[in-house]
Amino acid sequence: MVIACLRSAIAMTFMFAVRGKEMFKYYMPSRSSLRLNLPPALIIGALFSAATRILYVNANAFTTPANAIVLQHSAPVWLLVFGFLVARERISILQRIAVCVVMFGTLLLFFDDIYMDFSLRAIFGNTLALASGLTFALTMLFLRRVKDGSPQFALLLAHIPPVLLGIPFIFISPPVFTLTSTVAIVILGIVQMGLASLLYGYSIKRLKAVNVMLISQLEPLLNGVWVFFFIGMLPSSLAVTGAVLIIISVTFAHLPKYAIEQAA
Repeated sequence: MVIACLRSAIAMTFMFAVRGKEMFKYYMPSRSSLRLNLPPALIIGALFSAATRILYVNANAFTTPANAIVLQHSAPVWLLVFGFLVARERISILQRIAVCVVMFGTLLLFFDDIYMDFSLRAIFGNTLALASGLTFALTMLFLRRVKDGSPQFALLLAHIPPVLLGIPFIFISPPVFTLTSTVAIVILGIVQMGLASLLYGYSIKRLKAVNVMLISQLEPLLNGVWVFFFIGMLPSSLAVTGAVLIIISVTFAHLPKYAIEQAA
């Protein structure tokens, strides 16, 4: 929670400094009211985004980084389900097959830590990561509903809950600021959260949710590479199998339609 708090505080400051004026212009209060004109979808999207960040950071504390990121990227499954229920988007047969394969791959990842050590800690971490996949998908759907406004502003607001919820934990477990930890948290705040949120908000205005989700599937694929190079941690063969199933199935489910749309 301390990491989530500090990371979001830095990211929020960075986003406000870079794009604050541009974001606020969409929701400036009228002359008769001092309140910002925030649509409900923007607030809901911001809350789901905040939940995603809190769940993911805590999942990393209980399970492996590779499992946490790939379980979070079960989001395409939830996106297909809720995309139909909320946006009434049709689900093709290929996409239905992909959902089944992704669910199987996700289950492999979910039980990976249980297979390794049978610990409740691993089960809890995987559950948090899986929940972050659900909130990630819901974030995407609600941000698409404010694409004519500023999805970036929703992502800016999403940093407020982690900051407020994390402040008490700073006093409960005060962080030790070494040079390494300080550089790490600044990079996490500015690059991994601040800059990423701005780019993500920019893309969601211009691409369909499923296309953005497809491109973001590169993250779990590369995550294992970065984890190996920086901290020498290798995922198990069970985790690798689950990750490969998720990435291949989601890619093949959406790539034909994506390629046709881009060619047109």
